[in-house]
Amino acid sequence: TVTGAFDTAAVGTGKTVTLSYALTGAAAGNYLAPVNVTTTAAILAKEITVTVTAGQTKVYGEADPAFAYTLSETVAVTGALARANGATVGAYAYELGTLSAGSNYTLTLHTTDSFAITAKQLTVTGTTAADKTYDGTTAAAVTLGTVAGIVGTDVVTVTVTGAFDTAAVGTGKTVT
Repeated sequence: TVTGAFDTAAVGTGKTVTLSYALTGAAAGNYLAPVNVTTTAAILAKEITVTVTAGQTKVYGEADPAFAYTLSETVAVTGALARANGATVGAYAYELGTLSAGSNYTLTLHTTDSFAITAKQLTVTGTTAADKTYDGTTAAAVTLGTVAGIVGTDVVTVTVTGAFDTAAVGTGKTVT
């Protein structure tokens, strides 16, 4: 029988393998096993699948979260997943980024999902509606209040329209 041992356990090609022979059988004592025999072979990197956790999102203008994932096998990793560049609302593909398990492993990204940037909700306070003289319509004159939530130097125009709940004369009427 023959067994072999690589010179190191690290991934590489042209690696030295030292062979050891053992003789068996009734006449084995009549022979000497070969000694100091070597050959070369390769140790290939083990593939580890990185599966991205589905449903990860952020609101426009916020920082990206740390992207969650699972590995097909338990190995130590460093770094982090990344995503395709872009800051506007939409879907972005995941990328391996700086995620690494070292030179003995090859990471393969698996995902059926993409990272989503969702629209940011603006808030408006202090919008008012003016009183009016009966004219048979529900049209209301409204003044826009303070808009909050616009990100950075984005230019967003907010317009407001309103209507009374009915055209009838009254006080304390609802304007939407």
